[in-house]
Amino acid sequence: MSSPTDGSKALRRGAPELRPTLGHCILSLNPSMSAQDNEYRERALMASVEGLRPPASPEDLVKALEANYAIWSHDILVEVCVPPADFMVTFRSASECTIVFKDSPVLCHGVPVSLARWHPGWGASESSELPILTKLSFDALPRRAQDPETVKELLNFLDGELVKIFPPKDS
Repeated sequence: MSSPTDGSKALRRGAPELRPTLGHCILSLNPSMSAQDNEYRERALMASVEGLRPPASPEDLVKALEANYAIWSHDILVEVCVPPADFMVTFRSASECTIVFKDSPVLCHGVPVSLARWHPGWGASESSELPILTKLSFDALPRRAQDPETVKELLNFLDGELVKIFPPKDS
């Protein structure tokens, strides 16, 4: 493959607005992010459904917390999150969060849901990079360059990783 400068130029030919350049971003911890981390440390729990993992929605977990702890539903926010946890549960008050955490696991549809305190590294990979899946289409890629090894090489050049190749609909 050619040097990064040559390759980047080649990849941006055509309609530039449709072919954005490759970029990297490193975010520094700012005061707003630090304040959010502190709030989550006091008021957020990570919830994992145990056992055979029956379907459980955020609404199901809210109802279970409301029924078991007499916490109003509008005082709880349950969001689906990335593994290893299933949900992030945020409470309006730190005291409600602590009460629920100390009484863990919570039963939801008769299945235990384990709880852990939130921390900034929760769910982060070793490299602290966020995984992003993107569907790409390479216009005018010669037929001989459509084999998986060549596509892997191209994506590696773009700091990406091949997950799956879908055959063109017109083939």
